Amino acid sequence: MSRKVKPTVNTSEALRRRDKAVAIDSVMTSDEDLLLRIERGKHPRITDKTLGILATQGEIIATIDNTTKALEVDRKTAEDVIIDLAIAHGGLRGLHSTLGNFALEINPKRSIDDYSPSALRRAMGPNYSTAVQEEIQVNIFPIPLGRETPNDGPLTSEMLKGFFTNGLASFGFTPEEIKAFVHTDLILNIYEGTVGQLITDGKVKISDRVASVSERLEVTSRPLSQPEEAPEED
Repeated sequence: MSRKVKPTVNTSEALRRRDKAVAIDSVMTSDEDLLLRIERGKHPRITDKTLGILATQGEIIATIDNTTKALEVDRKTAEDVIIDLAIAHGGLRGLHSTLGNFALEINPKRSIDDYSPSALRRAMGPNYSTAVQEEIQVNIFPIPLGRETPNDGPLTSEMLKGFFTNGLASFGFTPEEIKAFVHTDLILNIYEGTVGQLITDGKVKISDRVASVSERLEVTSRPLSQPEEAPEED
C-alpha cells in the first residue's frame, strides 16, 4: 500500500532520477539485529526510540503480508475443491452454516463474446436494429512528425491536429501509408436483454455460430448474522 506525501525533490530532480536507480546503503544501529536502509548521501538522525517504533510497525506489516499470502494460497485451494464439487453436482450453489455463521455462495458468471456481425445480422433479421447499435471506431497509430511536407515545412503536432480533417494526403503521405496509420473497427453495442426477450418470444433463433459463451464460477461467503455491538457506556 502507498500514501501520497509531500514531494522531497523538485520536477527537474525527479526527471533526472528516472534514469538512475537510487543507491541505498545498509547502516548499522545500536541494535545488532537491525540495519537501517538509508538513501546514499542522506544522513537522517534516527534515535533509539524511532528505531524501536520502525521495527515494531515494520514487523506488523511483515506479519500481515506473510499471513495474507498464506491465506490466499489456502483460499485458492479451498475454492478449487468447491468449484470441482459444483461441477460434479449440477445445480449446487453453496450452503448455509449456522454453527460457522456463514453463507457460502457459488454463482456462475457468464459472458457472451466474439460476436460474428454477419451471423448475428442474419439471425436477427428485421429485429437487428432494435437490439444492435453499430459504431465505427477509428484508431490512429503513431504518425512520425518532422517529415517534410510539400508546402509547409516539417510536420508538427499542431499542423497535424489543425489539418487532419482535410486528410493526411495533404501532408504528402501515400494512400498505403495512411492505411497503415488509420485502422477502423466495427463496434457492436448489443442489448443482450432485448435479444434474450426476442428469443423467448420466438421471434429470433440464435445459433452457436453467432457468438461464444464463457463461464466461470465465483465462490464468495458472507456472515449469516453480524455480531451485536456492545452498548456504549454513559
